[in-house]
Amino acid sequence: MVSLSGGGSTPLVHILAVLAIASMTLGNLTALIQKDLKRLLGYSAIAHAGYVLVGILSLNESGYAGAIFYAAAYLVMNFICFLVLTQVASHGQDLEIAHLAGLHRRSPLLAMALLLGFFSLGGLPPTIGFSAKFLVFLAAMEKGYFLLVLIGMVNVAVSLYYYALVIKAAYFLPAEEDLPDIILSWPVRLLTIILMTIIIGGGIFPAYFYDLAITAARLLH
Repeated sequence: MVSLSGGGSTPLVHILAVLAIASMTLGNLTALIQKDLKRLLGYSAIAHAGYVLVGILSLNESGYAGAIFYAAAYLVMNFICFLVLTQVASHGQDLEIAHLAGLHRRSPLLAMALLLGFFSLGGLPPTIGFSAKFLVFLAAMEKGYFLLVLIGMVNVAVSLYYYALVIKAAYFLPAEEDLPDIILSWPVRLLTIILMTIIIGGGIFPAYFYDLAITAARLLH
């Protein structure tokens, strides 16, 4: 629907900009005070929807491609984080950040997957999340939306704080009790490694994935 606007709808751009700012800001500020990991990721998702809107409101091919790239990258990033949570909470119980204490000892692979997933959500290089944020912010900069990009970067900084809290728990906090090692099945190990490879590969070699996003954007534009 947005792509059918023809790229010259100023009111639409203003509406999308307001929605993007509200989504990024409210999502990150609410996630900042969460202790429950599922809620943290849920509110984080609201913030990431705002980043996607930053690409869409550019109303051009590069912006749409950036938004498509971001949406696909977010799917992988979120998937790997929830994969880790389901393995740690094997009985489906709610997990708080503190419950990840000692994860690097219980399962080095899951701890590394969680680190990559949250680093990527935060947009740190060399992850696919960095490439995704770079693409949507670049598209907005090319249209002259400097203030919007600045607000987006401030929100990225805010998100890095609560993502870092999760990594701190997994790597630097000792477990309150002697918990058993987490034994992963081979399918789960393989899936985890594949997702980690995509996160790193999409950060170091984003061109292939971006070409696919460009192709998809041309179908919409």
